[in-house]
Order: sequence, then structure tokens, then C-alpha cells
Amino acid sequence: MVNVYAIRNVIGIIGNIISFCLFISPMPTFFRIFKRKDVEEFSPNPYMATLLNCAMWVFYGLPFVTPHSTLVITINGFGLCIELAYITAYLRFANNKKRMRVIKWLAGELCFFVLVVGLTLGFRHTPHDRSLVVGILCVVFNILMYAMPLDIMVMLSHPYITGRIMCIFFLNLTN
Repeated sequence: MVNVYAIRNVIGIIGNIISFCLFISPMPTFFRIFKRKDVEEFSPNPYMATLLNCAMWVFYGLPFVTPHSTLVITINGFGLCIELAYITAYLRFANNKKRMRVIKWLAGELCFFVLVVGLTLGFRHTPHDRSLVVGILCVVFNILMYAMPLDIMVMLSHPYITGRIMCIFFLNLTN
């Protein structure tokens, strides 16, 4: 007989390994930033989106939201730390204009996260209700996180062309 919990753990561990590789994949970019002591034209948006995504998933994995989600907490806690390190490096070498933009976005993300936590814990009283609400938000932010690198296309191409590409991309997501 196959143990369902063992299969769940094996798949979860494989997912954590893949997520670990995704979290460390930007390291060459940050080695380049450290080497040149300049952020150049790198965008902080994917890292800020990943930071909020990881924070939401850590909240989702807490026992009073979704019991028995240790693997979710561990990998996203690691991702949260890595993204904070990336953003700290970005802030260290960015000019004042870019630095202030990132700080404002981070403040907005923190306010949003605190609002979600407060509203969820205040108005959703069972783990099932909490995990449903937070889980939907996590999926939305997961999609945004993976779509965020497309913001570079907005800077590099004509707005009309980029708008059409984005529409095609999101229409494909809905199919």
C-alpha cells in the first residue's frame, strides 16, 4: 500500500529543491553588481515581487493558517532571506532615485502584508477559511512573481507591441 503522506513529502522535497535553485539563480547578477559596485539597468521588480510572494507563502504555511505545511514554510523562509539579501545589495549600490523607489515599494508591500495578516486573522476564524483566502492571494502573487521579469520588455520595446504581448500572455494563462 502506498503511503499518501510519504508521496506528499517526496513531491514537496523535490519542489523545495527546484525552488531553492530558482531562488539562487540571480546570484551571478548580484556578483556582477558587487563587482561593478553599480546596479546598472537591472530592475529590482522581480526581487520585490518574489519577496512579497515568499512572505505570503510563509504566512500561508503557519500552523494556524494551514496546518502541516512545514515544507512550505522552510523553502519560502529561505527565499524570503535570499530576496532580502538581494534587495539589500540592490539598495547598497543603487543611486538615490532608484533607492527611494525601492524603499517606497517595500513600505507598500509591508503595509499590504500587515493588512492581509490582520484581516485574515481578524475575520477568518478557522484554518480552512484562512487557508482558502491566503491561498488564493498566494496563487495570484505567484503568477505576478513569474510575470514580473516581463516588465523589462516594457522598458525595451514599444508600448503598443508590449501591450499586445502582455494580452496574449495573460489570455494564454486563462486557457
